[in-house]
Amino acid sequence: MDCSSANITSISSNWQIPFCHISSKEDVIRNLSVLLSINLSHNRIIAVSPLTTLRYLNNVETLDFSYNSINNLSDFPLQSMTSLRVLIVHNNRLTHIPRMFEKYIPDLIPLNQISFYDNPWSCDCGNNWIPKWLKQIQSKITDMQRMRCNWPKAVKGQPLINISGSYWLCDSDIHEHYPLSKYRSLIIAIIMLYLILCSAVAMLFICRKRQQVKPAERYVVYQTS
Repeated sequence: MDCSSANITSISSNWQIPFCHISSKEDVIRNLSVLLSINLSHNRIIAVSPLTTLRYLNNVETLDFSYNSINNLSDFPLQSMTSLRVLIVHNNRLTHIPRMFEKYIPDLIPLNQISFYDNPWSCDCGNNWIPKWLKQIQSKITDMQRMRCNWPKAVKGQPLINISGSYWLCDSDIHEHYPLSKYRSLIIAIIMLYLILCSAVAMLFICRKRQQVKPAERYVVYQTS
């Protein structure tokens, strides 16, 4: 079923099948389970409703959501689409991947191809499981090097798979891996106070030295004629 460039704005329980190009529209409307491929690319879809008809499409093998404005896949009915083999969601506004993807792919849903590239990914603790998952299924990922970080600024533009270290750590993780980090502000304050005291002592010492009068200058000997 080709629903590309149909000006569709949402995928809910009553999405616009009449605007799609289907070889046998009556059969599809009567029985959605006959669908094997759905092309929803080049529309204006922002989100997938939890009541979406997609949850009934357990025979769909190819699903194309590319070139939309989808910013969240949390309600995507992945667990219902057990026949899915190709999932295309590149060129959207995704920043995170729901953790359920790790649960279902590849163990329960053996996808052959997934495309996530050209989305504004956040390389933060919310996605810290993704690099390991991507490495497990890297043969199925299309253009993985084009999955680039959009945030934080320090790694913007870099491939997500190449990012490591503290960028993936949440505050709790940072405190666990680096115990002193939670006292960072206190440590900095103590160091600053120590430097200020040292500077004050040094200035006091210099002032006292300047106030001291040399012995030769302290006593003036007057000679009488």
